[in-house]
Parts: sequence; C-alpha cells; structure tokens
Amino acid sequence: MPFQDIKDSTYKKAHKVLNKVEKCKDYNKIGYLLWDFAKVIYSPSKNKFMYFIMDEIYKHNIRILNEIFELGQHRHYDLSFHNKFLLLCKDNKIEDAIKVWEIYVNKLTSVMVSLKIPTK
Repeated sequence: MPFQDIKDSTYKKAHKVLNKVEKCKDYNKIGYLLWDFAKVIYSPSKNKFMYFIMDEIYKHNIRILNEIFELGQHRHYDLSFHNKFLLLCKDNKIEDAIKVWEIYVNKLTSVMVSLKIPTK
C-alpha cells in the first residue's frame, strides 16, 4: 500500500497514542501503548501475516519492554524515532521511513539484549 493511500485519520490516531505515551507516568502501561501505536501503523498494511508476527513479538516481549521503561523511569521514553517515522510516511519518503524505523528497532533490540532482568 503506498503511503499516500494511508488516511489522515491513521496519522491522527498514531499521534494520539504517542501523546498518551508522553503523558504516561505508569511504566507498566508504556509497552501496551507502544503496541497500540504499532497496531495503528501496521494495520493499513495488507500483509496480515506480518501484522500477526508483530503481534506475537509484542505479546511475548511486553514484560521485558515494561521492565526497560521501569528501569528508565526517571526519563521520558524517546519518541523521536516514532515522530520522524510518521513525518516521513506522511511525506511519502518510504525508504527514509524504513531506515528510521530499522534504526529504532535495532536500538531497542540492543537495549533488550544487554538488559539483565532479575528473575523472581
């Protein structure tokens, strides 16, 4: 689906979720809000299999995501990649949007791999 076919309402929904993340003080909810954002940006895709894969990744990693947010509770979650991604998508700069999102996913992956979460 070309980016220009994505409705303005999709961008509005995505920004609304990001605003909730910015205001969120409960770090146990940030992972769920980020999955809400992902659902908004991935839902216009006709590739239901990839949507399913992303759903599985989030569902199985939500606890560790929330641990990351709780460990960094004195900081706000960095949404610069999310905002840049949306801007590039809206401007139909597909390759640039993909590169920005890859950088974000790689950064998050690095944090998750290096994180030492105590087992209970």
